[in-house]
Amino acid sequence: MELAGIGVVAALSFAPGMVVTPRANFDSFSYLGRFSLTGERLPVVPGLYALLGRDLRLIIVVQCLLAALCWGALALEALRAFPRPSCYVAYGATLLAMASLYVSQWNVALLSDSLSLSLLVLLLSLLSRWVRGAGSLASVVIVALLWALTRNTNGYLIVLVGVGSLIAALIWSRRPSYLIASVLGIAAGGFAIWSSGRGGLWLQPFDHIMAERILTDPAKVSWFKAHGMPVTPLLLHQAGTYSFPIDTALRRAPGLASWRAWVTRAGERTYLLYAVEHPLWALQGTFGRHAEFSTTLAAGSSPSVQQWAWRLSYYGGPVRSLLPGPLHGLFLWERQATLLVGTVGTGAVLVWCRHTLRARGAQLMLWLVVIALGWLTLVIDWVGDSWELPRHSVGGTVQIWLGLAFACAALGASRTDGRPPDDGAGTEALVEAAAHR
Repeated sequence: MELAGIGVVAALSFAPGMVVTPRANFDSFSYLGRFSLTGERLPVVPGLYALLGRDLRLIIVVQCLLAALCWGALALEALRAFPRPSCYVAYGATLLAMASLYVSQWNVALLSDSLSLSLLVLLLSLLSRWVRGAGSLASVVIVALLWALTRNTNGYLIVLVGVGSLIAALIWSRRPSYLIASVLGIAAGGFAIWSSGRGGLWLQPFDHIMAERILTDPAKVSWFKAHGMPVTPLLLHQAGTYSFPIDTALRRAPGLASWRAWVTRAGERTYLLYAVEHPLWALQGTFGRHAEFSTTLAAGSSPSVQQWAWRLSYYGGPVRSLLPGPLHGLFLWERQATLLVGTVGTGAVLVWCRHTLRARGAQLMLWLVVIALGWLTLVIDWVGDSWELPRHSVGGTVQIWLGLAFACAALGASRTDGRPPDDGAGTEALVEAAAHR
């Protein structure tokens, strides 16, 4: 019944996407263009599309099938990683996320989001298997490298994880496999960051940020001017909600040629320096009000939210959700606040149950790290782009929800495994009863 539940939910969630008429628009064409290791996009998604002959229908079908397999693997791992009934917390949360339009809608978009989400949940499944001694480190590393080369945010995370694991390996365990895995992660993440910069992937997000965050704040304008940015009346005139006229001016206006030269030369590192020097600004922005994702989810919302929904509609057609509105609200409505409540609540339970955690300590530690990295993902995504934030933060949001569910399952399993040892009376009674029979 458990396996049948995975199959039914996967089929109902992902099969409808296979009959949607595919449509290439917005960013899709850069993924469907000529494959290059150092092109505008990181190589994994354009490489997959090239292998599939850039057949739009086939790409959608493959994305849906990969999503079903990867999410099914995570749900199956939830059943294997924890004893019953604790496992059903993680199992149920995985099925809920799988069934959510928040996840399934990206499988019909010709973008990197579908493959990035699928590789993320597969990576979490393989990590859990490896921690409990049933999987190989090699499979974890291979999927992690593919994931790092799918989106540039993933590259930043893999670099941070690689540095942390390398330090831990040097301090606690100098096993060659751990050291090699850490170095490979750092190299793949570093390549993703370098390739994104070389391909100019960061230029348009930086234009969004310049128009909506920097030019609208005199204090930020002063800071950037002090760090070399040429400030002119024409540049200040571009302040406000990003639009196509602003895009045209920032990219082509002759009066902004010196500004564009500064952006190419020093814009990215100057902005990263500002973000590092102002962490509170990044955290406050992460918890701000964000727009919703599609006209289906934004129905009944304010006109501004519906406008966001329209301009972020990358899909060939609607994909119906299996979940009622309140459950979608759990994922979407004020999701940062909801996630924060869930994280704090899990932390409180962790403190309350600290004396029973020895039995599942490794599993619990894994999912606490996953939660922390999910929060870091949301911060990186907010810092990285102001215009398409709802789309970019899907991975971090899903990662936190899954991490919370698996951490709660580990806590429940720890309470079961951490019972006081039997004093022998119960065992003797069972032996006597068996002998009598």
